[in-house]
Amino acid sequence: MNFQNRDVICSTTQVNITNECGNQVLGDTPLHEGINSYYNQGNMVMMVESLIRLGANVSVSNNKGVTPLHKAATEGNVEIAELLIRNKADVNAPDNVGVTPLHEAAAKGNVKIAEMLIRNKADVYAPGNDAHIPLSERKKVLQFSHDDKCSAHLGIHKTLAKIRQSYYWPGLQNDVRTYINGCDKCAKRKSPQKFKRATMALVGANGPMERIATYILGELPETESGNKYILVVSDYYTKWTESFAMPNMEAKTVAKIIVEEVIVRIGVPHLIHPDQGRQFESLLFQEMCCILNIKKTRTTPYHPKSDDMMERFNCK
Repeated sequence: MNFQNRDVICSTTQVNITNECGNQVLGDTPLHEGINSYYNQGNMVMMVESLIRLGANVSVSNNKGVTPLHKAATEGNVEIAELLIRNKADVNAPDNVGVTPLHEAAAKGNVKIAEMLIRNKADVYAPGNDAHIPLSERKKVLQFSHDDKCSAHLGIHKTLAKIRQSYYWPGLQNDVRTYINGCDKCAKRKSPQKFKRATMALVGANGPMERIATYILGELPETESGNKYILVVSDYYTKWTESFAMPNMEAKTVAKIIVEEVIVRIGVPHLIHPDQGRQFESLLFQEMCCILNIKKTRTTPYHPKSDDMMERFNCK
């Protein structure tokens, strides 16, 4: 939009309400809309001066409490900010979350606008509830909120809640977590967090072939048939145990014996409990359990009690 060759004709009432082109959700006035980096600097200054000359309220706020001076500080436009201040704009006007134009200028790192606001009696102690902290100052906020003697090296949640009372920046939660996790004093003095574990329980069997266990014995002396291993299968309910000779202990050999010699004759178990041998952990064995809808568990390494029935049988 070019304002160089147009006459701005508007009444005092019209320049202080949201026009048809304005943002109806935010409630921006034409003065809010005029302060936009989309326009070039010359047109922007000309339009703002025309609106102020026609009686636009330089301290009016939109639905979020943002005044034209807030927008000028956010855009970093020194000339527009000076023009608004010269026309008695409220330099201490807070928005709906307590952020003043000085907070906006500090967050953007604009020293000229901040100095201009302070010269015009801006409150440097205004407690902005949502003050945006520039990247260069975030480490100081983290240090004062966690490392200081009055902060007592609080945990992540308490430190985060403390910072949120006065400050905000994008990625605040991740920054607090990273900073506290890297604190040397916390790492030396605080013990690791203990995770709650459920108590161990016995898994029973309510009927024949509901739960079976498997175990491989070997390597044994080779027989005349070429067998060197024994696959032991036992039912937890009836204690019925069968043994099958094998030439090797590959996954396909074990799966074939269990299907053809056990499942076909006796039935499909609900649960199978082998050790952590690679043949039982193989993809082939897992696919067999998936197709036959068998739930597979495993024993605990170096803990014979996790499969005590098979251990007792093998000791005989």
